[in-house]
Amino acid sequence: MKKGLKKCLSIVLTIAMLVSVMSVSLIANAAEDTVTINGKTYTVGDTIEVKKEITVNDKWLLNGQVSIPYNSDVLKFVEEEPSKMFPVANGHSLVYFNTGSKINFNFTDVKKGIDFTQGGILYDLTFEVIAGSAEEVTIDDDLQVISTFPFAGDPQSEENQGKPVEYPFDSALENGTIPADKGTEGEIEIKGPEAETLTINGYEATVGETVYISKKIQVNNNWLMNGQISVKYDPEYLQFAPVEDEKMFPNVFGIGSFMYNDVKDKESGASVGEIRITFTDVTAGYNFTNSAVLYDLPFTVIKGSDTAKDVTDEIEAMSSFPFAGDPAQEENPDYTQVSVIDDNTGEIDAAKGTSDAEPVVADTPAVTDKIIVNGIEVVAGDEINHYLNIKDDNWFANGQYEITFNNTVLDLVVNDDSITYPVITAAGVSVVDNVVDNGDGTSTIYFNFSTTNGVSFEELGKVFDFYFTVKEDAAPGNYTVDTKIVETYVFSTPGQPDGSSYDMTNVYDEETGTLNVEESNLVTEIKDIDTSALEALIAEAKALAAEEGYTEESIAALNEAIAAAEAVAADPQSQDQVNAAVKALQAAMDAVKIDVSALEALIETAEAMDTTGYTSESVQALADAIVHAKTVAEAPESVQAVADEIVALQAAIDGLVVDTAELEALIAEAKELAAKEGYTEESIADLEAAIAAAESVIGAATVDDVKAQIEALTAAMAAVKPDTTALEAAIAAAEEKLADDKYSPTSKAALQAAVDAGKELLAKVETEFVAYEDVVAATEAINTAIDNLVEGVLLGDANDDGRVNIDDASYIQNFLVKLNVTINELAADVNKDGKITIMDTTMIQVRLATNAENEYVFPDEI
Repeated sequence: MKKGLKKCLSIVLTIAMLVSVMSVSLIANAAEDTVTINGKTYTVGDTIEVKKEITVNDKWLLNGQVSIPYNSDVLKFVEEEPSKMFPVANGHSLVYFNTGSKINFNFTDVKKGIDFTQGGILYDLTFEVIAGSAEEVTIDDDLQVISTFPFAGDPQSEENQGKPVEYPFDSALENGTIPADKGTEGEIEIKGPEAETLTINGYEATVGETVYISKKIQVNNNWLMNGQISVKYDPEYLQFAPVEDEKMFPNVFGIGSFMYNDVKDKESGASVGEIRITFTDVTAGYNFTNSAVLYDLPFTVIKGSDTAKDVTDEIEAMSSFPFAGDPAQEENPDYTQVSVIDDNTGEIDAAKGTSDAEPVVADTPAVTDKIIVNGIEVVAGDEINHYLNIKDDNWFANGQYEITFNNTVLDLVVNDDSITYPVITAAGVSVVDNVVDNGDGTSTIYFNFSTTNGVSFEELGKVFDFYFTVKEDAAPGNYTVDTKIVETYVFSTPGQPDGSSYDMTNVYDEETGTLNVEESNLVTEIKDIDTSALEALIAEAKALAAEEGYTEESIAALNEAIAAAEAVAADPQSQDQVNAAVKALQAAMDAVKIDVSALEALIETAEAMDTTGYTSESVQALADAIVHAKTVAEAPESVQAVADEIVALQAAIDGLVVDTAELEALIAEAKELAAKEGYTEESIADLEAAIAAAESVIGAATVDDVKAQIEALTAAMAAVKPDTTALEAAIAAAEEKLADDKYSPTSKAALQAAVDAGKELLAKVETEFVAYEDVVAATEAINTAIDNLVEGVLLGDANDDGRVNIDDASYIQNFLVKLNVTINELAADVNKDGKITIMDTTMIQVRLATNAENEYVFPDEI
């Protein structure tokens, strides 16, 4: 083993390192300090967690009423924050009460409701075992009321707003339980203290112990050509702790092509619990003709359990040469593969060899020829660092710790307190410590500190840093340096205490063995090569590589740098090598470029947009957003800044407001037209339909919608037809007048002009919009012209009887001698000399004698 080989165990990965191994005293009468609760046995002092989950399909809860009885002679209720005990119901008028033997609680929210549609914790209660009992204790519950809203979904959703909720309410219960058609009701879960041991393939291991899982096979006569094996383990309880390949695969490593991989989840990078092993050599082969180790894999127990967690395997493929003996001794070897696997068992075919049915925990010197401390392989003389790092905004008030180590293997190196307790002593706080030999091959370091001024761990710093030297006569084996945190309190308010309050909180959770701080890690490492900075940078680089928003090329380069750095961290050769790896990885991180391609594509889209038809304000807002987006794209400050800019630019695009001012003005104009009288019912009905269609797009219109509605509404307005009935009647009446010769040409010319104008207007009605007022005006003009027709007088009809005969001549004569007669003087002036004389009588007689055609004389033409 190389002197510089270093492995670290972090409390982040192995919580159990913070839990002290507790000795259990066997009591003759177990019933005095143990009790069986719902089938599981617990000891006085144990804390148990009682939890139930429910799901109610579709409908949100309106209220609930539940009772949980418990045996107060055996159990004591431990009250906690309501948000922990009732995580879903808390905040919904929750009321709970401990009667001393029963926990009653209820909740109601008739406005917002309580959502259990996706499942949730109904209650999560903690009890302390205060006495043993020979009789089994049962914890059950009574679901008394579980009411739901009468409709599905969020009561606050738009579709459910205003829906009635009437009594009696809908119940999710039938006979005190939730039936399958309404949801699911989980069993009551009871969880006690975590186990400190784990049974693996029949071997009981303690948390922190490293065990080797081994498999041997034998193939009769014929050497193997290849193999493919899958080894499965539970990564929640076991952590693969690889050592040198030649030790884990002593009979296949270094021959032909060999590879193994602890398969990781692609997203999280965590182990999925499978180690895949492949090997192949078609020339030399692998000699398993005698029983030999196929693999010998180390696993560290990171979590205990009452249930066995076996490591299993499957030989997926394994082939041998078709002949016996060493292939290298064959002059003309046959390379045909012969499977040695029994398809029914997945093991070596009994006719061809043997294999362990299941992997076994190695009980051979395979694990005892090394000295392993907290999973790190060391040699005599190595100096080991064991320290706890903490970071939190709340300053520490005190701490009490116990560190136990095997004094037959390790010597404690006594250093100055400034080295052992660097942060605490730098704050001017004294530490009281003492080392006690326990008399069983172990020693325990007890230390504590206390201050009202506080110790700052706002930056990651060491609570303690102990050094040990591996003894020259240390025996091989698995050993641990155990850390027990008895308690450690922080001031409840972040920052430096000002003396105004001394409220403190214990941040150590004894039940889970964890520190409730922002960051903590417990590290054991070989001192001579420090890879902590490299490991921290690798973690930072991985986090960066996992983030979105950077260019693929720069992330690919970073991943290559991470792989190179991990290779150095896994097997460092010198501190200079580690330092160089830090610089190289930092350079790769600094070279990571923010990906602005999505922003640039959106800028291009925004610039190509046709903004015709949108309001000037929204168009200007988009233009401003494009300018700002270009500034960010040219010099992005962060991934978030680019993401925010994409959101802002998209919002500006989505925020373009369609300009409906022209359409709204046209609608108003159309409504005025529709309100007027004098137009046909059909055309007004069409116009009103067009108005309704146009109004329907206001507020949710596209530019094309507005354009189409303007065109449609304009066309509908143009298609409105005035009522021309009166105009047509006037024209018909006028044409009858125009055919009669008794009217003067002058007045008929005026009438003809009015008729022509009316006909022209009627022609326009067929092709374009004509206002009803224009039709009325044309009609009135014709009627006025009719009224203004000047009727002619029949020349010679002196007595106005409508004909010319001798009587008219006699009337004129009587008129001339002053007899009392009335004549039409215009008609009597037959010779048109402007006076009535006997000559006019003679002219009548002449016209009668010559059968002259009737002639009219018109007053307006004299």
